[in-house]
Amino acid sequence: NPDGDVTLVVFTDYACTFCRASMNDIERLLREDRNLKIVYREFPILSPESEAAARLALVAAQRGRYQPMHRALFMANQPDSAGRAAAASQVGVTADAAALNAGTISAELDSNRSFARALGINGTPTWIVGDRLMTGAVGYQALRQAIAEARSAG
Repeated sequence: NPDGDVTLVVFTDYACTFCRASMNDIERLLREDRNLKIVYREFPILSPESEAAARLALVAAQRGRYQPMHRALFMANQPDSAGRAAAASQVGVTADAAALNAGTISAELDSNRSFARALGINGTPTWIVGDRLMTGAVGYQALRQAIAEARSAG
């Protein structure tokens, strides 16, 4: 919900198994809480393949297909070239080198890295809810509790 009363920010990397495991928690939260806003911050820190996948996800976002691409990239298990190709085919988003390396894509990744540095974030997944920062696969209950606390403080 772009107008949600609580925002959950998640820094994520497609090579991160904990991020992949957390995907179901996010989807459950979105199904159950219509007033929740999720902001994904592509934070490819684990491998060069992570950055290539993040760039593909951002191209998909420009075309209104971020969520399906996000899910498809995680379902591919690895952000390698085969996984990226399978995700792109599944979602119906193609991207050439020019699109993947566009200035807007690079600027978004640079912005996410700067934001993470400013907050002392150096791992994924990292979550921000209200004024609370949590790192790791904290699970559905911890996220739900943090959202409830942010909502009551709001």
